[in-house]
Amino acid sequence: MSQPTACARCGGDLRAGLCPRCLGAADELELGERIGAGGMGEVWRGHHRRLGRDVAVKYLSEALLARPGFASRFLREARLLARVRHPGVVAVFDAGEEEGVPFLVMELVEGGPLTARLPLPPAEALRVVTAAAEALAAAHAAGVVHRDVKPDNLLVTPEGRVVLVDFGLATAPDEGPGTLTQAGALLGTPAFLPPEVLAGRPADVRADVYALGGVLAQALTGQPPVGTLPALPGSLGALVRKAMAPHDDRFSDMASFLAALREAARQVGGGELPPEERTLQHAASGVLTAVSGAGFAAVVKCVTPKVITAAEAEPLTMNALQPLPDGRFVSRARFEEGPILGAVGAAALGALVWALMLRHWRQSGLLADGGRVPQVRTLWGLTFLAVGWAALRRVLATPDGALGPFVPILGGGIEVLCLGCFWMGALETARRGRPVLSEWRLVLGIVVATIPPAVALAEWLRDWAP
Repeated sequence: MSQPTACARCGGDLRAGLCPRCLGAADELELGERIGAGGMGEVWRGHHRRLGRDVAVKYLSEALLARPGFASRFLREARLLARVRHPGVVAVFDAGEEEGVPFLVMELVEGGPLTARLPLPPAEALRVVTAAAEALAAAHAAGVVHRDVKPDNLLVTPEGRVVLVDFGLATAPDEGPGTLTQAGALLGTPAFLPPEVLAGRPADVRADVYALGGVLAQALTGQPPVGTLPALPGSLGALVRKAMAPHDDRFSDMASFLAALREAARQVGGGELPPEERTLQHAASGVLTAVSGAGFAAVVKCVTPKVITAAEAEPLTMNALQPLPDGRFVSRARFEEGPILGAVGAAALGALVWALMLRHWRQSGLLADGGRVPQVRTLWGLTFLAVGWAALRRVLATPDGALGPFVPILGGGIEVLCLGCFWMGALETARRGRPVLSEWRLVLGIVVATIPPAVALAEWLRDWAP
């Protein structure tokens, strides 16, 4: 017998068994387009006129409506979700029944399933799975076991928020045994069901731990954990194997798994930054290098000797002046207002860039806890090049300057590279939670790199004559 296509009440077109016009009149809801399907029903975009907001309306599919027990279990989803209050769990605003079809009015989460984003870099995979673990820990604390954790049931918004949805297969211990078995105790996604559930045992919190371990494996590899576990290297592989181990060897609860995820995130965060973050770090180090250059230029300007007239001599801003026979003076050090004020402004800009970078990394979860600073080795390579080039210049120097004007320019370029590498390392040291001075090899490297220009400046000051 064919299903009716028109509403018996108003004659309007039915949408999967529901009449948008009648539903809106009865419950102040206006249905829009279909946006997805869950384990027990379809989800449609809607607008709640009384609340004045867009919502998601989920209703039990007609195929399941005819099966005993599914309608009551569908409405039980609303009661279970009402127990859990967490930003990572989709909120339910209302529940009801229209034309014999139960429906839920839920928070509309703008975004897509995690499946559409896979695979992910390790740091991002850990961030998403950690957020899901926090939501599941809140659900378990409220006495709710999800039972169908998988990438399709994790929505990720454009802002990066992770929301756990589709509690249609969830259980609560106080509902008593046998509540689900009448409708089939093995409902769920086989790839994410632990062995004990596949063998017919009831699902407990460790079943969600197993499933979330599978989510982490798929987030890293892009492939569901079917058959043998994926060969993931290092600590991440050990984490997945522990989460998906046999029941008694698994993490005992979601809280212990969450603690392990956070520790793994700290370890992974201590590695290299993502490419776009490295670009940002390079830009920040470029600004700090320019700031340093402004400071060095101000110092050189202040200590560069010059001959001044008596009218140009100023008290307090100039060191002891050396008089010349013609009435002029030699000023060997003085306070140059323009360069120094420019250096102070540049230093303020550098401090702002430094603070903004640390704030950005903190908000993005990119701060690390310890670890080596990779720029140290690069800086020492450039330092040896700078010192070697300065020594070669002295060996090949000729009285007539036959080496050409580009020789000192090349040496200056090497010094700028050393300075830029130092600031990259300094930012990385701060990102890893340590004071810059604690990375003594980095500080020693830049000190040694500045010896050639410092010696050249000292010799020039020593030999200068008016």
